[in-house]
Amino acid sequence: MKHRAFIVSALLLSGCTSTSNIDPLLVSKLSGVWDEINSEMCSSNYHTVEFDSSTLILKYVDKGYISENDGRNILKYRILSQSPDSIRVVLDDETRLDNDNKPVVWHLKSLNNDQYCWGRDDWPEGSCTPSRHRCKS
Repeated sequence: MKHRAFIVSALLLSGCTSTSNIDPLLVSKLSGVWDEINSEMCSSNYHTVEFDSSTLILKYVDKGYISENDGRNILKYRILSQSPDSIRVVLDDETRLDNDNKPVVWHLKSLNNDQYCWGRDDWPEGSCTPSRHRCKS
């Protein structure tokens, strides 16, 4: 009977997932409402950054740009790893390829509490897209 109770407890605990495997400070720095424009008011196509277990989720009011033929409202990224100020992710159904013909691996980099940018595995160290800015209202 003790053996069964242990198995049930182990199964229940193994089913508990959260963002606990991601640094909570990094989650709090990156979660929220963001825009490409640094202004008092967000533009009409702002986006939210959320975390769910081992997934990074970006939700756009209109569409997030992937390519000329690929715009999505919700972008889901599988989290691969983290460092103190960034998270390495791969986009579900990524259409862009790196120089080795593999799906691009992205780095979501926290620059400070109010800015982030994107880097890639195949870009030089320190390279980044233009910053995204936390919406103030």
